[in-house]
Amino acid sequence: MQGRFRTCPCRVRVIVGVRSVIGASAQPGPTLPTWTDRVSPHSSPICHAATAHVPSTIPREAVSLGIRVSPPARTRRGPAPRPRHPLRGGRHMPLIRSLPPSVARTVAVIIAAGTIPAAAALATAARPLPARAAPSTTIAPVGALPAASPALDIAHAGRHAYVAAHGRGVHVVDVSDPAHPRLVATAATAGAAYDVAVAGDRLYVAAWSAGLEIHDISDPAAPRKLGAVPTRANAQAVAVGGTVAYVGDWSAVFDGPDPEYGVVALDVADPAAPRAIGHLNTPGWAGDLALDGSTLYVADGPGGLRVLDVADPTRPREIAALPTAVRAYGIDHAADRLYIADNTGGLRLVDVADPAVPTDLGGLTFGGGAAYGVAAAGDRAWVALADGGGPADAGRVALVDVSDPRRPVALAEHATPQRAWGVDVDAAGRAFVAATGSGIVVLAAGGGAAGARVYLPQLSLGLAESRPTNGR
Repeated sequence: MQGRFRTCPCRVRVIVGVRSVIGASAQPGPTLPTWTDRVSPHSSPICHAATAHVPSTIPREAVSLGIRVSPPARTRRGPAPRPRHPLRGGRHMPLIRSLPPSVARTVAVIIAAGTIPAAAALATAARPLPARAAPSTTIAPVGALPAASPALDIAHAGRHAYVAAHGRGVHVVDVSDPAHPRLVATAATAGAAYDVAVAGDRLYVAAWSAGLEIHDISDPAAPRKLGAVPTRANAQAVAVGGTVAYVGDWSAVFDGPDPEYGVVALDVADPAAPRAIGHLNTPGWAGDLALDGSTLYVADGPGGLRVLDVADPTRPREIAALPTAVRAYGIDHAADRLYIADNTGGLRLVDVADPAVPTDLGGLTFGGGAAYGVAAAGDRAWVALADGGGPADAGRVALVDVSDPRRPVALAEHATPQRAWGVDVDAAGRAFVAATGSGIVVLAAGGGAAGARVYLPQLSLGLAESRPTNGR
């Protein structure tokens, strides 16, 4: 960011809240009035810097940190000056939900003019953490295949990708040549296809009002429906382990007026006759699932992260929970780490080395973009984003360096004509993106010249050039 900036008239507060921690839940508590505010010189691209100190009497795990920008007051000469950044109107943005052990109790927040917070520098013993230099990275469009209906999710398996295409069923796409993806078949579904999972030569579809459907894809060019089973409400997410499938169920129960959201366990040993064997309610909506052995991780919307022990699938039980800043829509598991797409809360990283004690490591927001899907591969994570509340709004795909999970860095972004919903990765690290109005978009990370963070144009057709963010 270059050039001269007028002094911003707004006030910035670092909000240090105290949360009462009871078991796995946390409730917001009082705000500590320990904050300072100053305005930077005219020649600086920084319009505000604020600091706060957390008293040593407050446990680290009970601290939440955020910022609030208050609009300026009216003056005698006329109305208040217009703020220069989008965090106006007294809106609050959460930054961290607990104070990491490596961070001292003096916290500094820097806001760049014309932007949302550009950096949160958490001070160590005597000096702030240095800014992390991001590699110069771009996102290169590899290929694309338009779709006539919204593409909501995608699963890559071998030479093919399977796309949940809402009312059009599931598209089977040959991606053996990623530059030229080719539609080879469509598996019709009785309900709208919301989510897909592949296990061996079986395709499992969360088919909304039709429940779970199972298709034979031993010949991907000729998928064949084997069986289906209704769920308690509407199936919107699916994960499979062995002979058990888990479905995220959303909407009203069939036998009562009260809403009931949760996870249904289904025996799929006989794909022609799947049957429900277990169920557990969750406080939100089970929008996405990630299975690791006998542990099921649930992105539960306003319910945040829920961790279930499914060693006995007939009696799934919750062993832990962790709130997220907004709404947990998407989730992926890799090694001992979870990646959560938290709507406008961005990307959250959670340590689950002990699934019963999930630990929030850190996160990253994307300039107001809402994160709906995430897929991790090595030290990179791909995040599917939307820039508005409607399905026709423009979207983006972000590539994030997660080699240091406490300090993830945005490397590059790529625009999609409409919102990006789901993403999966192949062994080469390429991203396969399901996007409304765009069908499938195949992307790859590459090198490029250094440059400033740029928001890409919102196009009505085709793919847009992407530029590196260099972590800014």
